[in-house]
Amino acid sequence: MSEKQESIGAFWIKNSKKGLAYLSGIIELGGKKLKVVAFQITSKQKENQPDWRLYLQAPYEKKEPETNQEKLNEIDKDELEEIPF
Repeated sequence: MSEKQESIGAFWIKNSKKGLAYLSGIIELGGKKLKVVAFQITSKQKENQPDWRLYLQAPYEKKEPETNQEKLNEIDKDELEEIPF
């Protein structure tokens, strides 16, 4: 009887702006989901060198847009006094 293998992630094939294929995916380790990318090594010189290199992708932090009031709060009050009206 064979054991069922547990999936720890998935990859999607994508193309860079230069037309090169790479893998983009998610791996789950220790309860954490990690975004990763893999690039094919094209300058392989020996058979025992890897074909792909895997990198941890930097987390994307979505920045909330500032409201007009927040932008106004950042303006230095001295700057406002210098504006001739």
